[in-house]
Amino acid sequence: MEELDVIKVRFENSKWNYNSLGLTIAPTLNCNLRCPYCYEPRDKFEESIKIMPEKVQESLILFTIDQIKKHEKIKAIGVTWYGGEPLLASDVVLSLSKRLMGIADEYGLKYTSSIVTNGTLLTEKLLKNLLQFNMSQFQITFDGDKPHHDKTRVYPNGKGTFDQVFQKFRLLLEHDVKISVRINVSSENYESIPNLLDRLKEIGATKKNVSVYFAKLTRYANSCPDLGYLDTINFAEIEGTLYRKLIEMGFNYSIFPSPKLLPCGALSPTHFSLDPEGYLYKCWHDIGLKERCIGHLEKDLNHKVYKWLAYTPFEHEECKHCDILPVCLGSCPMIAMENGKPQCPSIKHNIKELLTLYYEYKKQRM
Repeated sequence: MEELDVIKVRFENSKWNYNSLGLTIAPTLNCNLRCPYCYEPRDKFEESIKIMPEKVQESLILFTIDQIKKHEKIKAIGVTWYGGEPLLASDVVLSLSKRLMGIADEYGLKYTSSIVTNGTLLTEKLLKNLLQFNMSQFQITFDGDKPHHDKTRVYPNGKGTFDQVFQKFRLLLEHDVKISVRINVSSENYESIPNLLDRLKEIGATKKNVSVYFAKLTRYANSCPDLGYLDTINFAEIEGTLYRKLIEMGFNYSIFPSPKLLPCGALSPTHFSLDPEGYLYKCWHDIGLKERCIGHLEKDLNHKVYKWLAYTPFEHEECKHCDILPVCLGSCPMIAMENGKPQCPSIKHNIKELLTLYYEYKKQRM
C-alpha cells in the first residue's frame, strides 16, 4: 500500500499545483460536416449563438486576467481550439489568439495553443496566420482509407471528405508544426487502415513532427447508427496489431505507458472549457450541454465544479488494486462519475504488447 500512497500524493500535488491555465475554447458549435457518430446532433444547437460574439470574447479576456491574478503560481497559458469546427470561426480564433498571447507576454507567461479540426477549411493563408500565434499542434482525423472515411466523415450533401483532408494534411507537412493524426477504428474499417498508412507514408508522414494514434470509434449519442463500434477488449487486440504495423512502416511510436500525474486536465481547478455563449464546463465533451455547465464567464462557478475538484480514482476498489493504476489513474473521470465506476482503457488488456513494441521500436532506432 506504500506505493498507492505515493501515487495518491502525486495525484493531489499535480491537481492543486496551479502551474498552468488551461482553456479549451469552442468559438462555435457549428460544423461543416455531418459525421453520423458525432455527439453534436445539429438540431441541439439550432437556437444557440452561431459564432462567439465580441461581448463573450471580452469576458474571456477579463476572465483570463482574473485567473492569472488570482493564482500567482500560473506560469503558462495553454489553449486548445475545439468545436464544432473551430475554423468556421477563424476570425475569432485569430483575434483571441493574438489577445491571449499578448496577455501571456504581459505577465511573463509561456503561451502554447493547439487545434482540433477536421482540416477541410484550412488554407495556406489561414495556416500562416495561425502559426503567427504559436499554434504549435494540429489534430486531424481519418476514418480509415478513402472508401471507409468517405462513408462517415461527410459533408451535409453526403459527399466524402478524404481527398480534402488528405490535401490539407499534405499542407501541414510543409510547415514546421506538430501534427497529431487520429485514426478512428471500427470493426468495419480496421482492415483498411494499413492502406491509409501507406498513403500517409508516401507523402512524408514518418517525419518526427508527426504522431499517429488509434482511437476507438465512439457513439456519442444513442440516436447514432451502428457503425461497427468495438468494445474495449476487441479494440485492444486490434490496436496492438495496428501499432506493430505502424512501427514496421517507420512511423514514430510514442505510446509508452508511463506513469501519469493526472488522468485528465479537467480535474485541475485552473482548467476550463467554454462554449460560444460564455458558459464554462470542465470536460470538453460537455460543451454546449448547459445542464452540465459549472458557471459562466461573467458569474461565479456553481456547485457542479466541486464534484470535479473532489474526484479521485482511489475511491474505486478496482482501481486501488489494479496493476496499471499508475499509468491510467482511473482513465476518463467524466465516465467514472457518470457510471459510478471507471471504464478501463485498452492498455489494461494490451500493456505487455505495447511495452514489447516500444522496446522493439527503440532497438530499431538505435
